[in-house]
Amino acid sequence: MTTFPCPTRARFHAMRDAIADHVAIHGYAVIDAWDAEAATLREVSESFGRVQTHIRADANGLVGISPDTIVNREWEAHREE
Repeated sequence: MTTFPCPTRARFHAMRDAIADHVAIHGYAVIDAWDAEAATLREVSESFGRVQTHIRADANGLVGISPDTIVNREWEAHREE
């Protein structure tokens, strides 16, 4: 598995075309970003296009999938879906 090390925002932008090519070929890319903040995930994902929303997502497009890792609890209102 190829991982793209991006310890800085500048490094990510320098590698963006190579990452996009990898996504076009393989359908995904693993990016080791400069931090693990939700805003960073949003910035990285928006660099490749529009982030598709989900009924359970928060403002950053994140969905809680485990009770151990809680992004928000809004998804609980839609648990049956």
